Amino acid sequence: MSHSPAPEHQLPVTPAPAAGTLPPLLIRQITTCVRILQIGPGSDITRQLAALSGDTPFRSVQPDLAGVESVRATLGPCSRNRSLVDIHIGDLAHGRPDQAPYDLIVSTVPVKGIPRAWLGQLAKGGALAVPLALAGRHPWVVAENRRSGLRARLLTEGADYWPVPVAGPLYPEGGDTPASRPSLPAPDPGTRRLSAVGALREDQWADLWAYLAIHHPDLVTVARVDGRRHWGQTIALVDGRHAVYVRPDGLWATSDRRRAKLLADQAEKAILHWGWAHRPRLPWWVAELAHATESAGGLLLPDRWHIDRIRVEYPAC
Repeated sequence: MSHSPAPEHQLPVTPAPAAGTLPPLLIRQITTCVRILQIGPGSDITRQLAALSGDTPFRSVQPDLAGVESVRATLGPCSRNRSLVDIHIGDLAHGRPDQAPYDLIVSTVPVKGIPRAWLGQLAKGGALAVPLALAGRHPWVVAENRRSGLRARLLTEGADYWPVPVAGPLYPEGGDTPASRPSLPAPDPGTRRLSAVGALREDQWADLWAYLAIHHPDLVTVARVDGRRHWGQTIALVDGRHAVYVRPDGLWATSDRRRAKLLADQAEKAILHWGWAHRPRLPWWVAELAHATESAGGLLLPDRWHIDRIRVEYPAC
């Protein structure tokens, strides 16, 4: 299902940085006229990609006719902007090799890991942007095809209002999101500890979450807390029936049991180490994909994260 370009119908870049849109940090570093592949259903991201692709239709791969219609509906009624996209039905995990390579590949579905097929379809200097599962969230991660090799970089925490991941090649066992998972147990007020988190600016909470997520990926999650609706989504360290919540007014454990106290000690120590490391920002974290762990389903799971403050750059087409 291919369409010829229609430059008279260019779409504006959506300015909102909410979930369902590309992060502004990525938008600012991409020039127009790039070769683009969208993987997954249509959303506000589709409009942004149409604007970035210039006079050349961007490519899209959908799992079924419903996905095709979601892209068409996003681009507008009566075929007004349908010529901006070339849609193909196929397996999302395979990408679209017939039109590769691409300067930019964007997944509009959350993934458990990065398929090798997507990385193999990147042009030199290209970038793959995906909402990747990490410590209870799906932050935007950019995989870059650099001269030194493939690497992944955390880009933004994201609002994470993605659809609940269903079991499939991109998410073998299915998953959940902070909004969909059950509330965590209520805290015990008598366990509250004061900590350094109260001194954080609002924009540093994502930085703290990233540090905790990278150092304690099996413990950290984000969810609502039972009986604390005003808290909203909260960073938590969870081990079985025990949890500790990281809040601006301190650390709150679910009990005074030994395991809960150990979790609070771990959270307190990690927050101190984050401060001693000069509070590294979320986008500074990178992982070399050559050292990534490969899951049984063939997905690459970035690990060995380390700090690299070099700014992400993408070449003009």
